Amino acid sequence: MTSVFEEQTFTLQWAPSASSYISDTKTIAGVPWSIGLQNLAPVLSATVYCKPEARNDPNGYKIPWTCKAKIELILEHPYKHDLNIKQTVDMIFSPERSTYNLAFGDITDVKNDYTIDGKVKIETTISVKKFRYITVSKLEEEVEQLTLEMASLKKEIEMIKKAILHKQPMEMK
Repeated sequence: MTSVFEEQTFTLQWAPSASSYISDTKTIAGVPWSIGLQNLAPVLSATVYCKPEARNDPNGYKIPWTCKAKIELILEHPYKHDLNIKQTVDMIFSPERSTYNLAFGDITDVKNDYTIDGKVKIETTISVKKFRYITVSKLEEEVEQLTLEMASLKKEIEMIKKAILHKQPMEMK
């Protein structure tokens, strides 16, 4: 079992008559997260957002990062908890992949069976299992290594060009 790095629970009180809803933002692993709901008839869609721009080092550089998160959405039945609709998915988030959409159920069923006082209660727990980011110094080391490799490749290209121009067999490393 993977231990949880950090988690937060969002409790949403959504009126099905509204076309969409976005939760308050909560910070998990230093990144702001929010949950959105949309009435995409005939389906209720849930969207998990993380805001990648939040991960900056003190010098203002963007820090590449990824995290593995478990998303658990529970649509609570107002009277019978054994009828709760539950979805659990594991997802990888990064600045390049910071939004996930989930079809959550038939909107008509949700309106008819899960609404109490005009609202639907949805609990969403985001558990970040692993979080990894690269420091600026690590990036600088990688750039330096790539620069050395590029210089070596340029030398090999020059040797190939000379061999082609002189039609001589060349010695490869």
